[in-house]
Amino acid sequence: MEELEYFAKLPSLEEAIEAVADARKENGALFNHQRHLEQSTVDEVRRVLIANQEAIRQVPSFDELFAILERLLTPIRGAKEMYIYDAALRLGSYLKKMPERVYLHMGTRVGAEALGIAVAERAWIAVEELPSAFSPLKAYEIEDALCRYKDDLKRVHGRLKQRLR
Repeated sequence: MEELEYFAKLPSLEEAIEAVADARKENGALFNHQRHLEQSTVDEVRRVLIANQEAIRQVPSFDELFAILERLLTPIRGAKEMYIYDAALRLGSYLKKMPERVYLHMGTRVGAEALGIAVAERAWIAVEELPSAFSPLKAYEIEDALCRYKDDLKRVHGRLKQRLR
């Protein structure tokens, strides 16, 4: 993913945090998922992440990075689960800590449910729980596909269920 390459090549963790908080692409445009962010949310996220950059720098895995960001950012008004996942993925790219499981948020939950995967009360699903067609993909690519194609997956799954009756 081009977006992750941008974050991976930033020169310092502080610059990565700035870019993550701003939710902007290399060309300065806002990422689609974050187009409704208020400046006060961005400012507070930046402040909190910079204040905690040493803990962020030392995370051993994406799971730990996500847990730290979830704990730090959830109390911030406007920092919702999609923003937190995206922030973790982008910082993970800089830190070379990428997800090995598919993290669930509103869009990915819909996509996973359309495939018949039980997702209630779950934060993630293992790649192995998905149909084998997903196996060539990395966990973050699967997350993107489930979210992006959730409506198509619902439609196809609904048709399959009707035919199997």
